[in-house]
Parts: sequence; structure tokens; C-alpha cells
Amino acid sequence: LAPADDDDRDVLGGFFRQYYNMNQTIPGRINIPFNFDDEKVHVSWLKEKRGKRVTLKVPDRGERRRLLELASHNATLHLNEHLDKESTAQQVLESALKEIQEQLGLKRLPNRIECYDISNLGRDNLNRTAVASRVVFIGGNPAKDHYRRFRIKTVDGQDDYAMMEEILTRRLKNYRNDIKDEERIDLLLVDGGKGHLGVAGRVAQTFGLTDFDIAALAKREEELYRPDETHPVVLPGSSPGLFLLQRIRDEAHRFANEYQRHLRSKQLKISVLDSIPGLGPKRKEALIRKFKSVERISKLPSEELAQAPGIGSELAEMILAKLNPGAAE
Repeated sequence: LAPADDDDRDVLGGFFRQYYNMNQTIPGRINIPFNFDDEKVHVSWLKEKRGKRVTLKVPDRGERRRLLELASHNATLHLNEHLDKESTAQQVLESALKEIQEQLGLKRLPNRIECYDISNLGRDNLNRTAVASRVVFIGGNPAKDHYRRFRIKTVDGQDDYAMMEEILTRRLKNYRNDIKDEERIDLLLVDGGKGHLGVAGRVAQTFGLTDFDIAALAKREEELYRPDETHPVVLPGSSPGLFLLQRIRDEAHRFANEYQRHLRSKQLKISVLDSIPGLGPKRKEALIRKFKSVERISKLPSEELAQAPGIGSELAEMILAKLNPGAAE
């Protein structure tokens, strides 16, 4: 084992508490490669956690020393293997970003890619359910702190182009060409074809934005469209660049659909309560506040629901019958 420096001692001390805080099994003797700061504090903590005496020893010879050296060697191999995998993954991402830049003719390496997707099932009889999403990948990796969800505010029906125009306007109206650092868009990607690309280009042009590139990725043939290009760019199926763009597009799709399902579920549950005679807004709000969700209300025994303020047995029966329409059959 190599001689320990202050950093090694700090790492060992931190690892000690983290590891044995998660592990319920604490042995009476723990072999360590070297002594570290606050060792007595750790021994006291381990003793309290185990309920029995615990000792820390640095073996200098014999079988214990050999096993400690073997463990250190295996840990080093494991760490190097992990670092090699991380390095390889990073190299693949860098290759993918370079390929995207070259094949699409981008101004610069697309370090920050923003992708927008519309999830639209039109209108139900109560509320708009069209939503949109933005996902952001920085350096080829998802930057979830930058994800955003949008409720469509100005468009009725199933007009994807108008919806895309709305959300891009909301995103870009305060954007500046000289914006710096990680907020600067390198590639704005929209889920769709030439029409969606045209919308994105018009919105950027409206605000005089020329600093970033725009592209559209069409689902059916996985074709990429660029402004002022007559023919789409088609990357090979095995292309790292295409794989990354598909991953980004699919993540935007997942994020939008997840939000839409959440909103529709919420709307449907509220609409069921709205349709029950005698259950006004105040009683409905009181029920949700007390039981947290319509699903929990639907599973309550009638007697428990009847005890809620302002409900009573008759209204409780009506509520449960409405929420569980097949139960009485």
C-alpha cells in the first residue's frame, strides 16, 4: 500500500461514516490501510451503532495485511474500469456532437441542444389538454434542471404549428444573441418536419435571433430538416449523432406525454366530483384537502367518508357510487 497523504486520510474518514451508516452489520474489528483524523470519534460512533466494542487496526504483516493489500488492488482495478467506461462514454458523446455539427452544417459544436415537442389530444368537454415540453441536453447529457413544461394558452383544437409558435415565442421573446454560458442555445431542435422547422425559423426571425442553429427531426423516416436546404439530411442508422438526436427527441416526447397524462387525470377526477348533486365547491375542496386525492376517496368505507364535515351517509353513498360505478353491479 502506498503511503497516505492528508487527502487519503480525509477520503477514508468520509467513506467510513458513509459506508457504515448504510450497513447494519458492523464487525468487532475493522482493518484499515492507515490511521486517519478523528479516528476516536468514528470508533465511538461505531460502538454506539453496534452496541459493542469496535476496534480499528492497521495490520503491518501476516494474512490480514495480505487481504488488505488484495482489497486495495481490487478497488484500484474497479476504479480504473469505471473511469475507462466513463471515458469511453464521453468519447462517444463528443463524437456524436461533432458528427451532428458536421452533417448539419452548424455554426459551432452543439453543446446545448434544446428540443421542443407538442403533446396534443385536442380538447375534451372541460379543459384544454394540449401541452408542450422543452428538454435540454448539455454536452450530450440531459440537464433536467433546465427542462420545462408548457400549458398551451392561446390555441384551440389540434393546430400543432400554432402551438409550436406559441411556446417558442414564450421561450425566445426575451432571448438575446449575446447571451453567455450554459443558457446559450447552440441547436434548437423541434419534433416534426418542414412545417415545424418553418415555424421555428419565423419565430427566431421575428426576434432577430441569428446566433443559434435550428433543425427539425421527423419521426417517420428519421429525417433531419435544416433551413434553406431542399433535401433532408439522412444519417446512417448506426450513427452516434442520430442516436443522440433520437434520444433527445424521445425524451422531449416522454416529458410532454407525462405532463399531459397528469393534467388529464386531474381534470377527469375533478369533473367526476363536479357531477355529484349536493357536492358544492366548498365541500369538494374540503374532501380533497382531507383525503388528498379522489383515488383515496374512492377507496374509503362509506362510514368513514360520511364522517367528513358536511357529507353524511346519503351523500357519501352517492359519492362512492359515482367514483366506483361498477361496484354496485
